[in-house]
Amino acid sequence: LFTLSVMTVLFPALSRSAAREEGQGDFREQMSKGIRSVILLAVPLAVCLALLSRPIAEVLFHRGKFTSEAVILTAQTMSLFALGLFSLGFVSVYLRLGFAKRYMTPFIVIGGSGLAIKVAANWAVLSGMGAAGIALGTTLAYTVNAITLYYLLKRKAGVGMRWPDIKCLGKVLAAAI
Repeated sequence: LFTLSVMTVLFPALSRSAAREEGQGDFREQMSKGIRSVILLAVPLAVCLALLSRPIAEVLFHRGKFTSEAVILTAQTMSLFALGLFSLGFVSVYLRLGFAKRYMTPFIVIGGSGLAIKVAANWAVLSGMGAAGIALGTTLAYTVNAITLYYLLKRKAGVGMRWPDIKCLGKVLAAAI
C-alpha cells in the first residue's frame, strides 16, 4: 500500500522525464527515488512482519475457536507473505517505470506471465503446505516477476539500480536485522 502511494506520486514526474529526450538523467533520478522508497518502506516492514508474525497472530486471533495450532499456521503464512513485500514493491516500481517509458506490450506480457507463475506455484505447493504454500507461491511469483521486469527495463532503457540504491539497501537491511 505504501509503495503504491509513493509510486502514484512519482509516476507523473517519471512520465515527464521519460518523454523528454534529454531527461534520461532525471528519469534515472526519479527511478532511484522509487527504488529507495520501496527499500525504506518494504524492507523494515517485511523484517518486522516476519519476525513478529507469531506475536501479531496471537494478539489478533488467539481466542475462541482459534487454537494455538491455527496461530502457528497463521504466523507461518504471514512470514512467507512478508518475504514477498520487497518483490511486490519492486514490481510496482518497475511496472510504472516501464509504462512511463511506454514499454506496454512487454510489460503486460511479463505481468500476465507473473500471474501464470503465481497460479502454477500456488497450485504446486498448496497440497503440501496449505495456506503457507499459497504465501510461498505468491512470494516466488513476485520475486520472479520483479527480476524479469528489472532485467527488461535495464536492457530496454539502460537503467538499473545504482550504487546509492545498493548502499541504501545494505544500510536498511543491516538496521532492520
